[in-house]
Amino acid sequence: MRLRSPIGGLLAVLALTGLTACSSDDTSSGGRSEVRLAFEGLPESWAPHSGSVEAWMRAPYEALLRLPTDPASTDFQPELATKWTVEDKSITLTLREGVKFHDGSAFDAEAVKLNLQDTIENGGPLSGNLASVKDIEVVNDHTAKINLKNSDPGLLRVLGTSAAYMGSPTAMKGGSINKAPVGTGPWAYDADNSVEGGEQVFAAFSGYWGGKADGRPESLRIQGIDDPQARTNALLAGEVDAADIDPGLVQQAKNAGLASARLCRRRSAVNDRITDSARATDWTKCGPYSPRPFATGSANTRRLPLPPLCV
Repeated sequence: MRLRSPIGGLLAVLALTGLTACSSDDTSSGGRSEVRLAFEGLPESWAPHSGSVEAWMRAPYEALLRLPTDPASTDFQPELATKWTVEDKSITLTLREGVKFHDGSAFDAEAVKLNLQDTIENGGPLSGNLASVKDIEVVNDHTAKINLKNSDPGLLRVLGTSAAYMGSPTAMKGGSINKAPVGTGPWAYDADNSVEGGEQVFAAFSGYWGGKADGRPESLRIQGIDDPQARTNALLAGEVDAADIDPGLVQQAKNAGLASARLCRRRSAVNDRITDSARATDWTKCGPYSPRPFATGSANTRRLPLPPLCV
């Protein structure tokens, strides 16, 4: 069974307490240089194929393709792969050039091969997503060919999920990636300001291939608060900018004035929406797989790993 989005009945709420993100009527960042996020818990491992499909993994990691917001659509967009050719028993990927991992090592076809093999061999529940893969061939530095055991029309979609997150081969081979993630994303893990088992900090990566984008915060602070009421209280008090909210506490959040919040029910296959008339048009932008752009209409905006507001 392929994992495509988090399973559960939680609702995610983004409180726009001075943060104008994911809003249809205001696409500025409000000058926010830091965004504080609270989740029910943090991953036991930050390895890219550890099995976590939560949105926080989008801070350091990127996939080969970018998924469409409509789950029925096959309009995949480039991410770390810029082109792809699909044949009956193979997919050939042309990789983005000039991409560096946060540790300075180059992203290339060897890195793609190692990461996909890691998912197959060590990815736990994610390994089934690549069950049709026979082997990964390095054609040249910027071309990788995925050979298949049998035709698999759904594989392109998998290449836009956590099964195809790209981690640094150096960090993966050394084992340090479990505690200190190293990917290609717009934010790099800040070990100096992070606390093991506590708050995790990600700072803007100066060498990011996508460059700078209006509205992208300079840093993310992610913390785990396991008590649902405490998490809600932190959101209402302005101690965090976004948080996972249990279904039973959503009304409390709305009663407190979070009229601009977006609420999406997380399901394994279907993305139910909870809307109100004031925000109905904005909800059409919600998608079931990955967070939407943060606070800007720029085509180059990178995605902010908020709690799954739109996943």
